[in-house]
Order: sequence, then C-alpha cells, then structure tokens
Amino acid sequence: MRNAEPSDPRRFDRPLEMCEALEQADCGQPVSLPAITEGPAYNAPSMLGADQKTPDGLAPRPRAGAAMRSDVGRWILRSLRAAGWAPLAVLGVHLFISRAFGAYAAYPPLDLPMHFLGGISIAYFFWRSQELAAEGELLGQLSRLGSVLVVLGGTSTAAMLWEFAEWISDRSLGTHSQVGLEDTLLDMALGIAGGSLYLVVRRILPTLQPPRSAEHP
Repeated sequence: MRNAEPSDPRRFDRPLEMCEALEQADCGQPVSLPAITEGPAYNAPSMLGADQKTPDGLAPRPRAGAAMRSDVGRWILRSLRAAGWAPLAVLGVHLFISRAFGAYAAYPPLDLPMHFLGGISIAYFFWRSQELAAEGELLGQLSRLGSVLVVLGGTSTAAMLWEFAEWISDRSLGTHSQVGLEDTLLDMALGIAGGSLYLVVRRILPTLQPPRSAEHP
C-alpha cells in the first residue's frame, strides 16, 4: 500500500486506491486527497466562493437552490417594474378620492367601477408576470389555456384578498367599507369581470393587427 504525502497530493485513478487512502486516515496516518478534476460526473465544489477557481481553472457552478432563489427574486423585481404600476395606480386613485374627497360616502356606486378597474389592472400584472417567467425559463412556456388560468386565478385571489382587507379594516380601524354580503360578492364579481375583459381584449387585439409582410422594403 502506497502512502500519500500531504505535501505531494496525487490523483487517484481507481476507486480502490481512494478506499486505501481513507483506511490510512482511519488509522491515524496522514493522507491527502486531491480534487478530482476529470470525468463526466465532475462538478465544482459548492463550498467555493464565486471568485475562486477549481484546480482545473473552472469557476464553480452555483448551487441549484441559490440559483433558483436568485431567479425568483429577479422575476419579482422585473414584474413589479413592468406591470406593478397598474394596480398601484388604481389603489392610489382609490385612496385619493376616498380620503381627500370622501367620494364613496357621497356617492356609494362609485365603488363599483373601481373594483372593475382593479380587476383589469391586476389581470394585466399577472399576464406580464407569467410572460416574464416564461422569458426567464422560470415556469416554462405556458399554453394559451394555461396563461388564461394563471391570470384568472391570480385575479380572483386578489379580489378575495381585497375583501378580506376591507373586512379587517372595518373590524380594526372602524371603517365602513363593507355594507353586507351582497356588496362583498358584487365587488369580487366585478374584479373577476374586469380580469375577464382584459383577457378577451388580449385575445382580440392580435387579430386586429395587419399581417406583417414577408418582404421588407
């Protein structure tokens, strides 16, 4: 059995030699195990930093979990920058006319178009989000039906959460956003209707565009 000196690391070409070296370590003998830099299963150690190199000069591959978290973070930021302005604009108008002018108290039906516009804006946000997720290969390319289901599901969930927020506000802050069960259900229905209208418009608009000419001037 050959001894592996710490100052002269060598490559083990056969698994048997690796096992022999490990047996030496169990017996208290010094042993040095060099990095294996050959073979189809080679992957850079995950404990290396981003600025470190493996013995063969390759940069270490990032761990799958860290890469996924980074991709999700970039996707969220891109979604907020690309389409977050739409629901925030509707929310800003809602707060402005309710706080500054007391518009809902003076004219309660004004609440209805605001929920409808909120549905349109949040549907636009989810549509752009799933497009960006497909571009970044985070979810893959969804089918047309899959995109519709994602947008409708997200819009319906947002409408429901908004009603929960109104209920909490009424109980905790003494507001009077909800006036009954019918009002709550109508608000959610209008939000979903706004999202559905957005999907219909998205479906019709491409058919209204003139076909592109194959020849360029």
